[in-house]
Amino acid sequence: MGFLVGILTGFFTSVGNNQLKKLAGVPASFIVSNQFVIGTIMLAIAVSLFGNWELPPLAFFALLVILTTIEYLNSYIYARALQLSPQSLVGPLYSLSVVFLAPLGILFLGETPNMSGWLGIILSVVGSLLLGFDTGDPGIRPAVRALLRERGSYFMLGSALLSAVAVILTKFSYVSVPPLLSGFWIYVGLTVISTGIAFRRGLPVVSKELSMPFLYLLLATGFGVVFHYIGLALIPAAYFIACKRSSVLFDVVLGRVVHGETHFRSRLLGAFVMFVGVLLVMFSGRTF
Repeated sequence: MGFLVGILTGFFTSVGNNQLKKLAGVPASFIVSNQFVIGTIMLAIAVSLFGNWELPPLAFFALLVILTTIEYLNSYIYARALQLSPQSLVGPLYSLSVVFLAPLGILFLGETPNMSGWLGIILSVVGSLLLGFDTGDPGIRPAVRALLRERGSYFMLGSALLSAVAVILTKFSYVSVPPLLSGFWIYVGLTVISTGIAFRRGLPVVSKELSMPFLYLLLATGFGVVFHYIGLALIPAAYFIACKRSSVLFDVVLGRVVHGETHFRSRLLGAFVMFVGVLLVMFSGRTF
């Protein structure tokens, strides 16, 4: 059951990414604010149904201040990446968080990847290069140039790095608070921060033609958030995150089907190689 929940979470993540592309003209601060509100509501319902309400220790709230700040920045630049560049290109780049997690895990958690983990990290890098591969101009340098030509790539690489940092902090939070309840309090903090920023920047008017993509985004966000924390409670985090990273494959397919994005074969191959890399990292015994 947990594996199915992980794949569903990956699917809803990709659906949300697809709608972000359609909302390129809407301020990212306004979008993520609404996402956090929906996530908070859905998590409150989930805790009431599947968890227990309790007040976390004071140390958790101290960590929460740092974690929510990082998560807000992460969500903002993640949204900007998908607004600026093709979903099939920048969406899978988020999986490079496993590459950033290797040195961070060694430094802060004392977790050193084994042979399988290092192979997975290498495959994640190789897969990212395949995303930019062009049969008309083959080679590593052209592939790197193709990736770096897109402004969204820089945002997504930054998001992957912040995600790695957030994972380290979240692992510390789970020591004192169950995942579902921890997720609720994190989203409460994110809602407070993002709503304040959104109001300060001014609330835009979402046009009629963008109202449905906006609604689909919020629905995908709500289901994705709830499935994420339920999945973490059903199976080990490593297995769940590995299943959730199926979103890289959905990103390429939806980018092609909905937006008509090019280089489908090379990007699908790159996403598949990255997905295999993530699987190797996760099943090597690392929880990142």
